[in-house]
Amino acid sequence: MDTLSLAKSYDFFKPEICRERLHIIGCGSVGSTVAELLVRFGLTKLTLYDFDKVEPHNLANQMFRREHIGESKVEALIGMLGEINPEITSNIKAQPYGYTGQNLSGYVFLCVDSIELRQKVAKTNQSNPHIKAMFDFRTRLTDAQHYAADWSDLKMVEDFIKSMDFTHDEAMAETPVSACNVALSVAPTVRMICSLGVANFVNFAKGEKLKKLILCDAFGFQMSATVDNDPKVGFNEWKKLDESRVFFTSFNKTINSLYVGIPKVNGGVFDDYYDEDGSDIIDKSVNLSNAKLPPATDAADDMKDKAD
Repeated sequence: MDTLSLAKSYDFFKPEICRERLHIIGCGSVGSTVAELLVRFGLTKLTLYDFDKVEPHNLANQMFRREHIGESKVEALIGMLGEINPEITSNIKAQPYGYTGQNLSGYVFLCVDSIELRQKVAKTNQSNPHIKAMFDFRTRLTDAQHYAADWSDLKMVEDFIKSMDFTHDEAMAETPVSACNVALSVAPTVRMICSLGVANFVNFAKGEKLKKLILCDAFGFQMSATVDNDPKVGFNEWKKLDESRVFFTSFNKTINSLYVGIPKVNGGVFDDYYDEDGSDIIDKSVNLSNAKLPPATDAADDMKDKAD
C-alpha cells in the first residue's frame, strides 16, 4: 500500500480541509514531533526548516533513530515521514539552511530554540495576510507552554509577539541544566505539549477558536488552556514561566487543604483520605453517594487569579 490509511481518523479530521502549507521552523525535539503528528493526520504539504545535523544526544528526546546520526535533520525527518506516508514525498519541501527570511503562508509552527529567531519570524510577518495562524512551543524539563494566534485577529497577534519579550539569556536562566551545564529535556514533556499544540491546530482548522495559551506539566499531570477571548488571562513572558508551576503547586495545596479528613475520588469510589499535607493516611471505602465535598471552585479561582 502506497498511501496512509486514515480509517481511524478521517471521520474526525479530513486533511483536505487544510489546503494551506504547514511551515515547521526547527526540526529538533518539538519540530520533529509536530511533523510526525501532522503527517499521521494525512497532511502532506509541509516545509521543514533546520540547518542542524542529528547528533547522538538528540535520540533521547527527538524522533530520530540511531541510523540518522550525522544526517541533516531535515533530510532524516523527510525520510521518516515518508515511511509513514509515501505520498508526502511529492509535497514536502526541505530548507536545510534553516529559516533565512523565506516567504511564509498558511500555518507556521515555531519550534526553534532561538527566541531571537522566533521574534524575527513573528514580527517580520505581523502584517502578512497569507498566514492563517502561528503556533509557538516552549519546553523546560517537566513543564511546557504553547502559544497560538489567529493571524486575522490583530490583538491575538500582538499578544503572541508580546509573549516573546525576553532574551535568550533570560530563557536559559529558567531552563534546568545538568551538572555539566547541559539543558535537560525529556520526551514525555515534549510529546505532551506537541500533542496539545497539534490538537489546537486541528480544532482551528475545523473552525473552532484557538486556545491562545496552553500550560502543561507532564509529570505533575496538569494542564490549563485559555481561549482567545478570555479577559482574565494574558500572555506571560518567559521569565515568568515559573508562575505556571507556582499555580499548579498552589492549586494542589489549596484543594488538599480543603479536603483534609474527607475522602478523595479514586476510580469512582472514595477510598483514600488526606492528612494535613495532602498525603494519604487512611485506606477506607466510602460510598460515593454519602460523601460531602466542600465547594472548591472559588478557592481554585482565587489561586489562579494570583498566578496570572
